[in-house]
Amino acid sequence: MIDMHSHFLPQIDDGSRSVEETFQMIKEASKAGFTAIVSASHYIANTYDFNKEERREIINAISSNLSKENIDIKLYNGAEVYIDTNIIEKVKKGIIPKINNSRYLLMELPMQNKMLSTDNILYNLLSSNIVPIIAHPERYKYVQDNPNILIGFIEKGVLCQANFASVIGYYGNTAKKTVIKLLQNDMIHCLGTDCHRADTIYSNMDKILEHLNKILPKKEIEKLTTVNPMKIISNQEIKINFPNRI
Repeated sequence: MIDMHSHFLPQIDDGSRSVEETFQMIKEASKAGFTAIVSASHYIANTYDFNKEERREIINAISSNLSKENIDIKLYNGAEVYIDTNIIEKVKKGIIPKINNSRYLLMELPMQNKMLSTDNILYNLLSSNIVPIIAHPERYKYVQDNPNILIGFIEKGVLCQANFASVIGYYGNTAKKTVIKLLQNDMIHCLGTDCHRADTIYSNMDKILEHLNKILPKKEIEKLTTVNPMKIISNQEIKINFPNRI
């Protein structure tokens, strides 16, 4: 499996609080069956604004130490970028990292109310050959109220990443019900842990995968956890199934 969303970089956002916790998280990920992790530490202007090269340097240092300890897991650069009108400019300037320098960009939207400019920002990214991946849509109130709001985005080429732990109610019962609907109606294209701390999500992956197997066929789970993530990291195109209206 490949984890498409993890906050394992130490002390650059609200994720890992120390280098020690970072290595504990990565060891837990490896034990849970992940062979690669995409760094998704927040990028929020004027709040969490480490740039692409600064993040890369931290990842290289961590990877070097993992090799010394014979921990076989690959780490990829990226960020969970909070939506704003200057995203394209910041990507082009090398401030914001796309996932492993691919065409794919992980994006976070507002939790409560959809921004009026959301559609324009997403479509402008697509026009610039940048494919937005919406992080954990099941947690957004407006998606919970109307999951079909994602259909227009997906039809244009936007992808969606759900959180593994949503299926066990980690973010509440409404998010759990919503993610099951999204998963079963072709509105999710990859999965990530959104792990922020040691001894949380990675430690519960057995339970999470048990629940996933009750929701989806094994082949679909493999597509969301391994096949599509590998295509994203490798900058390959993902064929999107037409989503079913809920």
